[in-house]
Amino acid sequence: MILASLFLFLTAPISSVGINDLLKIKWKYHKLCVDPCLDDSITTGIEKVIKNKIDGIVNLRVHEKNYPPEEVYVVTHINPSSYRCVLENGYADDSLHLSEFLVGSISYKESDFFEINLNDNFRFAVEPRIYFGNNWETFKVKNQGKNNFNLPAGLSNVVLFSIIEEKSNPTRKFKVFWLANYDGTT
Repeated sequence: MILASLFLFLTAPISSVGINDLLKIKWKYHKLCVDPCLDDSITTGIEKVIKNKIDGIVNLRVHEKNYPPEEVYVVTHINPSSYRCVLENGYADDSLHLSEFLVGSISYKESDFFEINLNDNFRFAVEPRIYFGNNWETFKVKNQGKNNFNLPAGLSNVVLFSIIEEKSNPTRKFKVFWLANYDGTT
């Protein structure tokens, strides 16, 4: 069964395979064929395909430019107060520390509007929020309309995140992240 699924995955056009199906194939393959402590090239390849699909589903628009998520976590459980998640892959939710690991960052001014564009087949399970500092306290962004918001002035290494899910199949949720830094120059 897993070899048939893997063959189908390798021969089918990528656009025809949904994210949830990709994740099922990945975990079946990983469980049957890969040592639990290792990642391999097939698992890594499927994860890249999933990330590319998420990049096509959600993006952040600032300064007339679209930014795909810098990181995506597939989550199975969400703490409703801190939005700390249990990740499907068993790794720790490192949301607070993403600014230490990722190089990308969006520079913003106080007057800049951010907009999260989301594919019509998806919805927000958690509206956009931010982490800053080294604690699990979250802050809701200042909403300026449908999916439009501002970030507070003066923040550096802000982790902006949202949790999205597929409307027709909300079994998995995706925690998507961007990093932002306040640019105080005029």
